[in-house]
Amino acid sequence: MQRYFLDYEIQTHEIELDETMMHHLNRVLRLQQPTEIIVVDSKSRVFEVKVEPLEKKGQIINEILQKEDSSIPITLAVALLKKDKFEWVIQKACELGATAIIPFTSERTIIDLSVSEFEKKRARYQVIAKEACEQSHRKSLCHIHPLSSFKDLKKFEASFKGLCYENILGESVTLKACINQSTLIVIGPEGGFSSTEVKWAKEHDFKLVTLGHKILRAETAAIASLAMIEAYHDQ
Repeated sequence: MQRYFLDYEIQTHEIELDETMMHHLNRVLRLQQPTEIIVVDSKSRVFEVKVEPLEKKGQIINEILQKEDSSIPITLAVALLKKDKFEWVIQKACELGATAIIPFTSERTIIDLSVSEFEKKRARYQVIAKEACEQSHRKSLCHIHPLSSFKDLKKFEASFKGLCYENILGESVTLKACINQSTLIVIGPEGGFSSTEVKWAKEHDFKLVTLGHKILRAETAAIASLAMIEAYHDQ
């Protein structure tokens, strides 16, 4: 059943269909007869709604009880990647339950964007996140934060903070260490983290995390880490 997120709290027995929903139902899905859709309001309440072709209002049938997307918040901090890779990471991270995504720049980040330049792109990234959350039948949206610097990451709260790093000898932990804790997992750029950045992270209570003995691409590491976290929390 098709799912849509609303930006307001449902308080009556009918909803207004915005232009995006109308376009998708009537032009993409080519709605020809009454059908049921799922909507999620701004309070993360889930409803089944009956809609008619070309009508701008939908009638609520009932509220659906759906468990939370995750028992704990999981934030992915990922260094800026090339456009197609970054958008792919956003999409897959949302499917895997990321609560929020923090884009950041670091010493070896290849993409050169200012905070203001990134802000112009953030609306599109949030749309990608919204569509991925709808597709994967989540009940909450993944938030795309404004662009940060690497050292800004110390400001974000989490019980477990992990920095994925490939050149670790004897001091790493696996992602099992984050079980039952709010988690911030940090993924570097294509060139990896510098030794200076790794030293800074350790000094600011980030654990060095290993994802195994293979060297992964940045976008692969981002998705692998979230998949591991999801698997550990489901045990």
